[in-house]
Amino acid sequence: MNHIRDLQDIGETRRCLIIGGGESVNHFDFEKVPNDIYIISTNNHLNQLANMILYYDKTMQDYFKKHKVSDRTLLLGFKHNTIDYTCEQCTHYYTYDDMEFGDTGYHALQFADRIFNFKQIYLIGYDYKVNVKSYHYDEERSDEKKLNDFKKWNIKEVVPKYEKMTFRNKIYNCDKNSDLKMFKYKKPY
Repeated sequence: MNHIRDLQDIGETRRCLIIGGGESVNHFDFEKVPNDIYIISTNNHLNQLANMILYYDKTMQDYFKKHKVSDRTLLLGFKHNTIDYTCEQCTHYYTYDDMEFGDTGYHALQFADRIFNFKQIYLIGYDYKVNVKSYHYDEERSDEKKLNDFKKWNIKEVVPKYEKMTFRNKIYNCDKNSDLKMFKYKKPY
């Protein structure tokens, strides 16, 4: 397993699409995404499409211990001297020092911009909206505590971090209804 910095500038001159867990994923036509776009999945969201999967969660560690990813897919897990959320399939790891605090989507965007250096970055599933059923497109229902945690940490804490961050490369959101208003709306095709 190699450190994430071994992937420095893999995206130079290229475009990528980062898939988050928001509801807008359900309304996005992935068949129209051009073949030249590198796909980064957060957690297990549509990971069968991904060139790279990024996760930071014990639940996801357990998931990838049980579910095989494609040989062509890079799998990045979180590793620290006291916490290790990696599995045998992991090709690369990252630590607290590699990122600013936030959710997995926030980490993926930081890495795509700052380390991988993709020239154009597209986001789908970065909605930051909570409905009565769930805040992830693939969950039937989240309990009230999870929804409250999401409101507290993701909306109140993470969105202002996006707004303050300086990015090197062009970032577009494929969901015009997203609460991340600092990114222009554009589809990658």
